[in-house]
Formats: sequence, C-alpha cells, structure tokens
Amino acid sequence: MVVVVGVWYFVINKKTSTTEPTATPTATPIGSVAASASPTATPNPIEVYFNKATDPAIQGAKAKTVDAELRPVLAAIFNKVEGDQTIVGVKLQEEFGPMLTYAFNRVVTAADMAAVKTALEGLSFKAIDSSAKVITMSQIGKTWVMTFGIDNQQKATLDVTF
Repeated sequence: MVVVVGVWYFVINKKTSTTEPTATPTATPIGSVAASASPTATPNPIEVYFNKATDPAIQGAKAKTVDAELRPVLAAIFNKVEGDQTIVGVKLQEEFGPMLTYAFNRVVTAADMAAVKTALEGLSFKAIDSSAKVITMSQIGKTWVMTFGIDNQQKATLDVTF
C-alpha cells in the first residue's frame, strides 16, 4: 500500500511540478546515463559487463605467470588504437584458484579464438585439443584449457584453467 501511495505521489507531483515540456527525448535520466558511456546509444550488455570488470590484482604466482604470457596476446587482438589513443579491450574479471576469467569489450568470435591459438603457437604452444569454443594449449610444463564465450551477446569472456 505504501508503495502504491509513493508511486501515486511521485506521478502526481511530477506532472504538477513540470512547467516546461522536455525539449528532446535525450534529456531524460536514461539519456544522461547513456551519454556518459556513449554519446549516441545506451551501453549494450557486453559493454555493461566489461565496464563492471575490475581488473583486480592477481594473487597467485602461477596465475601471474599465465596472465603475463596471455594478456599481451589478448591485448593485441582486443585493444583498439584510435589515433594516438589505445582503447583497452580486455580486463581481468576474476581469479579463482587455477582459473582466470577475462572480459572483453565486444563480442568474441571464432576468428578471435583462431587468432589467440595462432599467437600462442607463435610462442611455442601446441594445440592438443580444440572444439567450437574450447582450445587446450600446451607447452613444456604447462597446459591451459581456454573456454571462449563465442558469439555470446550478454558477456564476452574467456575462462583459462591452468
């Protein structure tokens, strides 16, 4: 009942306190939130997920080593250079024991997965298994199982188990 009265009060008060019509639809609070992220559109779910990624400091020694080898590969694929500015396209979402989860600022495609595989092969890794969304890469003393969130329209991710 209190909620109904509160909503009724807000709606009535809003209608009676408005003295001028709104000039444009972008003057709404939703438009102002969108303007901070993008001047022309509201952020899509992938951008929202990416913006929430905090890129925390990695705690585990092995996780630090994996990140040090993998992040430059991911940055080369997902970062974007516009003029003299680099737009970061990869952040660490979380570290969970022997797993790192990365978030990206755009949809991950099969071509991105192939580019990661090729780049790691250039660093002397070998693909020992692969499927539509998973690649297992190996190098002497290490094995990484990489699960890509291919074509996911809600969040663009890569989970790396090592």
